[in-house]
Amino acid sequence: MRFFPYLSRDEFGYYSKTPSRRFGEYLDGLEIRDRQKVFHSFRSTSNNCLKQSGVDEETRCQFIGHKHDTVNSRDYSDPHTLEYLLNNVARKLIYPNIDFLALV
Repeated sequence: MRFFPYLSRDEFGYYSKTPSRRFGEYLDGLEIRDRQKVFHSFRSTSNNCLKQSGVDEETRCQFIGHKHDTVNSRDYSDPHTLEYLLNNVARKLIYPNIDFLALV
């Protein structure tokens, strides 16, 4: 199941081209020019946060949308359910320096 089912693949088979471009335009509008602040920074930051919270690599890969290509994960087990990811992974995304209530 895709989180954004209305996105279409680009010529290389990826779905990230349009969101990445739009996020870049958004950052330009905010005059943020740091080349290290890109759309995939969300993935990197989330992966690191989950790693620091003790989430294993296979689960992190599934959560952030990367393949964990080992025989064990590929051939001998099913992916985690969405319920499992919500209850055991998403809740570990803790960003102490962000006041999310200020965004409401």
